[in-house]
Amino acid sequence: MASMSLKERVKSVSLIFACGTAMFSDGYANAMIGNVNTLLRRIYGSDALAAHNYSTTLTSVGFAGTVVGMLTFGYLSDKMGRKFGMMTATGIVIVFSALSAASSGKTVAGLLKMLTAMRFLLGIGIGAEYPCGSVAASEQSEEAYIHKKSRHRWLALATNTMLDWGFVIASLVPLILFKMQVSL
Repeated sequence: MASMSLKERVKSVSLIFACGTAMFSDGYANAMIGNVNTLLRRIYGSDALAAHNYSTTLTSVGFAGTVVGMLTFGYLSDKMGRKFGMMTATGIVIVFSALSAASSGKTVAGLLKMLTAMRFLLGIGIGAEYPCGSVAASEQSEEAYIHKKSRHRWLALATNTMLDWGFVIASLVPLILFKMQVSL
């Protein structure tokens, strides 16, 4: 390990961070729904949303999708490979994040139904990233060129940092968008 250059050390650790970046979208998508619930109440009013148990449903359905994604992609990534799993999971997250953002309906109920369906499918993509991205980061940290005493430090830092930044950005984006809409 002492003979490794700084460039080689940085490269080995950066691969762990590259595998852990999937956790950013997980943190972002999971934290975003709380802000979306608050903004839906502000935009449509509590009276318009009172007939629908939307808040609990929107939060719960994402976690239900996450469990389905974990179980499904845990199996698929073992059979077809981590790269397949990570690429498919990323595609699912991108598509259904965009469709969640574009959710609309002729009525508030229609909007909530579309958003609920998109959140479930997004949850599948989020769940898929755990057995693919986290496991790939863990496998990368086990490589022989990573010093034995620092393996878990880099893995925890890579995955937790990305997850935490997802939560931070998820709090800022709706605030900025809401302020922009109010100023228009």
